[in-house]
Amino acid sequence: MAKKKPKKAPTKGKPTPRHGEDFLSAVEAVTIKLENGRIITVNVEEELCVPDGPIALEHEARRSPARFAFWAYQTERSLAQVRAEEVKLAHQTGETWLTHKEYYRTETDERYIAKETLQAHVDISTEVRSIQIKVDALRKQHGILRAIRDSVGNRDFVIRKLLDRKTEAIEGRSS
Repeated sequence: MAKKKPKKAPTKGKPTPRHGEDFLSAVEAVTIKLENGRIITVNVEEELCVPDGPIALEHEARRSPARFAFWAYQTERSLAQVRAEEVKLAHQTGETWLTHKEYYRTETDERYIAKETLQAHVDISTEVRSIQIKVDALRKQHGILRAIRDSVGNRDFVIRKLLDRKTEAIEGRSS
């Protein structure tokens, strides 16, 4: 008599969090506007590749802190942009809400205005929608930059481990 495999219970609840590889899987290059106004395009694969050979590894190990600092700084700048646009969005949402609330109070005899009615006006507002689209794009860009920053940190770890192994192998031979 064959045993039946137990059925897995369907899982409901929170979606799984997105990881760096999810953001970077379809990203070939990232375009960044630097503080000085210069725009650069960085190939993600080239930025994250681990070199072969002891000399290249040592060179990259020396460059890793500066590289990580660059990506950490770009990530923080992008987060600041997201926060600034979120403030604009909250302000515009509140302004639109109050404008329509005041309109209903002055132009109609109704004392009670349904929250859903006001929210519908906010949702169809072109000003609110355009800011929301910009916030969404900035959040996506921030997620990509954060994933690159984390991957650069992991790359540094891998490079240092490879260097440690090569150093141990050389010291093991000379003993």
